[in-house]
Amino acid sequence: MSPERDFRLIAIDLDGTLIDHGLTIAPRVKEAIAAAQAQGVTVTLASGRMFAAMVPFAQELNIAAPLICYQGGLVRHAVSRETIFHLAVPTDMAQEVVTLARTRGIQVNAFADDRLHVETMTAEAEAYMRLARVEATVVNDLVVFLQDNPSTKLVLVNLDENKTNRLVEELTAHFGNRLGITKSHPYYTEAIHPEVSKGRALTQLARVLDVSLDQVVGIGDNLNDLSLVETAGFGVAMGNGDPRVKAAADFVTSSFEEDGVAVAIEQHVLHA
Repeated sequence: MSPERDFRLIAIDLDGTLIDHGLTIAPRVKEAIAAAQAQGVTVTLASGRMFAAMVPFAQELNIAAPLICYQGGLVRHAVSRETIFHLAVPTDMAQEVVTLARTRGIQVNAFADDRLHVETMTAEAEAYMRLARVEATVVNDLVVFLQDNPSTKLVLVNLDENKTNRLVEELTAHFGNRLGITKSHPYYTEAIHPEVSKGRALTQLARVLDVSLDQVVGIGDNLNDLSLVETAGFGVAMGNGDPRVKAAADFVTSSFEEDGVAVAIEQHVLHA
């Protein structure tokens, strides 16, 4: 099918969109991405994951463009490692998140200098490490650590999605516009700088690449992808995605299990 317009950039979320819990990319999806690249389309990844955890997927897909990491808190070139943009969580806000989490007995992961830091090696921390394929460094006191180590993102981890949903609502009400709160996974509540989002990072990246937003495809599934889908000239929501993301999308593709990323690229990007 010939696309309605020529797209020059595709930004794709990772978890729930490009990969599942097995961290594998389906062959059909790989083929569709490679076909888009062969057509001259730049492909990048837009994830809440840290840069180090995204690089292996970028290498697997032959992506050489800057990657949108940490929900947009960091944009860094996949090959040269050049930092295009970085905005850390305000120190006092990061420390307040840790203090609130302690009172509720919730695991906190703090990301500073593209490394994961925790106070204790809990089951939640180990589960995160397995999913992200990164190692954690244990520090005695995160509040003290964060004083001199700005955190790009904090993740509050619990293994109950209902608790995650309630925590997102609670922290959003507590911090208001002082902090960005989002859900990136059934078990992850994320705290970022209030001016950080995948959509804003996508705008900056498009400007660096000299691409109009009308020529950008943004593909995602979860609430943290809402700004990505809304900002892109052509927003795509996964069939397994959050209803709010689907409502904002220009196109709702198939589910992850049905190679939704490939379906979107085949139908709306690739030339006949």
